[in-house]
Amino acid sequence: MKNLMEISKVAEATSMMVASWATNDEEQIKQASEKWSQAVFEQMVHEYEAMGNDRAELARRGYRTLTTEEKGFYEKFMKQLEAPQAAYADVLPALPVTIINDIYKNLTNEHPLLDAVNFVNAGYSTKVLASNRTIAAAAWGHIPAQITQEITSAFKIIDLTQAKLSCYALLPQDLIRMGATFLDAYVRKILSDSIAVALEAAIISGTGKDQPIGMDRKVDAQAVVTDGVYAQKTEVALASLDPETMGAFIGNNIAISDNGVAKTNMNDLLFICPAVDYWKKIMPATTVMNAMGQYVGGVLPVPGKIIPSAALTTGHAILGFGSEYTVGLAAPKDGSVFVSDEAKFIEDMRTFKAITYANGRAFDNSSFVRAGIASLEPAYIRVKNIEVATA
Repeated sequence: MKNLMEISKVAEATSMMVASWATNDEEQIKQASEKWSQAVFEQMVHEYEAMGNDRAELARRGYRTLTTEEKGFYEKFMKQLEAPQAAYADVLPALPVTIINDIYKNLTNEHPLLDAVNFVNAGYSTKVLASNRTIAAAAWGHIPAQITQEITSAFKIIDLTQAKLSCYALLPQDLIRMGATFLDAYVRKILSDSIAVALEAAIISGTGKDQPIGMDRKVDAQAVVTDGVYAQKTEVALASLDPETMGAFIGNNIAISDNGVAKTNMNDLLFICPAVDYWKKIMPATTVMNAMGQYVGGVLPVPGKIIPSAALTTGHAILGFGSEYTVGLAAPKDGSVFVSDEAKFIEDMRTFKAITYANGRAFDNSSFVRAGIASLEPAYIRVKNIEVATA
């Protein structure tokens, strides 16, 4: 019963943290993140102590055997927790790359949207290369200057340092008694989940100002950018998920790139919708009863994936191809973990802030479309009367 209550507290705190990201208020984000990390800590302590020394179960739950470098990092980490404020440095050494890789692996394994886009872990590099999808990406025979220029422009550099992502957590001093293995699991859990929440919101609707450019933003040459903020795309109504309606919707909005090239890869379509709208709109629009009296469906009439997201409000969805959005993350070399005693309203706590660089954008305007699904029709079986149609 206690664990169920703790899980409920984590869910409630997660909702508060998601809501805080929409405010762009750093102090509000920080406080919501700290409350969330405290709820996660309490839940993890209960589970960890319940497992005892069952190594197989510990491994199944994500508790790892640490490398020598990782142990050394966490020993310094715990000294920072134990020391009085005047006795510790504000910046810890950079996270070992093995921890960074594991955090990013968890991001794609546990969060469907991040797994569906072109996700790049850049390590300590601060730039990633993304395709710009140009018609003349290759040419036969003699290459004139014009073709050379077009081939060069077939790629663009995404500068990750333009968008710094800060994640806050509370480090209870009780962590010291839990040991390095628990601390490792806690740090990776806090970082991967908080980064995922922030990334998902930015990937879907980031303004482009000090954050990624969202799927719902205009990125063509005519895009209006005001004080670094990219204008949002005009929403297009989607009335039904039957094959004809959805086929026309995709064909009219995202099947042809901005430069007129027809897309041939139709296997990674994403239908991103609010979680509540999945039950109220998407499920009824994709489910029918067959001749055996069984309900079947829950899938799109085209190859694709339905992804519920807390970053969208009801009545609104995003459709597009996941491979056409590139998001890159990098860790700063000069220290990515900071410790502070600013959160004085909670005793025996030390605030922990982790810094990473993240940025992303879609290939072009045709990669994604904003869809209005407020009036989405439920699915039904249609029967065609051949005799009437012939007459």
